[in-house]
Amino acid sequence: MEETTIEIEVLIEFKEYLKLAYFNFFRKLWFIWLFVVIFSLYDLYNLEIWSLFSVFKLLLPYLLPPVSLVIYIHWLAKRNLKTSPVLKRVSIYQFSEDKISVKSEIFDSNLTWENVIKAHEKANMIILYTVQNAGFFLPVRCFENESQLVEFRELVRRKLGDKAKLKG
Repeated sequence: MEETTIEIEVLIEFKEYLKLAYFNFFRKLWFIWLFVVIFSLYDLYNLEIWSLFSVFKLLLPYLLPPVSLVIYIHWLAKRNLKTSPVLKRVSIYQFSEDKISVKSEIFDSNLTWENVIKAHEKANMIILYTVQNAGFFLPVRCFENESQLVEFRELVRRKLGDKAKLKG
């Protein structure tokens, strides 16, 4: 069997990086926001005062932190994308049966598939995790065509088995 190499060029766009930042931050905190909403609705029910002012006054302490976090994450993502030498440059990824190669103007790296602990596909982005909360971000748009994307998904599934949570 002939070994195929899948090659893609990646330059992360701001909107993609921002989605990832929100996803990574809030994916572990959803239960806290659910608790806050339930608690605030319970408080409103017990007050038996449904005026607009009382609702706003009661919800403000619950809404201010998440709104502040959203603004902070947006600012942080913008700053990281502007200042990170890795994120500002095109990276060329090559995937084969044996290894993953990543090259850019400032680095050249090779790793084996054993270093990839899991793979997820979320919101038009495939993430190959090399540690629990970090990895390679591969926008689906960077694949040449659907056929290359399907071939890549099959390769990842072969190498990672049940640890690959991919579409298709």
